[in-house]
Amino acid sequence: MEGGIKAWRGETAAGVPEAGMAYFAAADSLETLVALAWGLEEGSRLFYQGVADRFTDTPAAIALFKELAGAEIRHKQYLLNAYRAAVGAEPDFERHRLRLGGALSGEIMEGGIPVDLGLAWAEGRTTSEILEFAMSMEVNAYDIYIKMERRIDDEKGKRIFQTLANEEHLHLRRLAELRETTG
Repeated sequence: MEGGIKAWRGETAAGVPEAGMAYFAAADSLETLVALAWGLEEGSRLFYQGVADRFTDTPAAIALFKELAGAEIRHKQYLLNAYRAAVGAEPDFERHRLRLGGALSGEIMEGGIPVDLGLAWAEGRTTSEILEFAMSMEVNAYDIYIKMERRIDDEKGKRIFQTLANEEHLHLRRLAELRETTG
């Protein structure tokens, strides 16, 4: 990949439009997609906080992982506020708990990986390896939010996932910049 992340202009992988969405089959409405996104953001928060607390001794990486954990909290609040503004009601996450399972409870992070497996993988890895993993997670999150945006018909709903995709792109850039400096 010539030019690395700095040369990336937002292109996504080609393929079946719903590739990567297999376990999102139950997400068939704005409310369900928001609930799913909320759970994935919580999973990512748990991963970033866990990595910052236990698996890196690089001060810049610790600071970035804690910052990203905080961003995931803000994303969760954004999802709730944006849904309320778009629909005029509170999302009923409990109604979707059986259909979404662990994804709703924060057991799955944005890359579609269980948080516990991601944290187990990080144990004994270098900061550089963890940064690369986090970058792949953010790329997947970007792609998932673009796919979620395409599932929604109304503009208010579309903007929710466009905003999240843009945020994930910023996270990816921050991780890539740190990865370049840590070697």
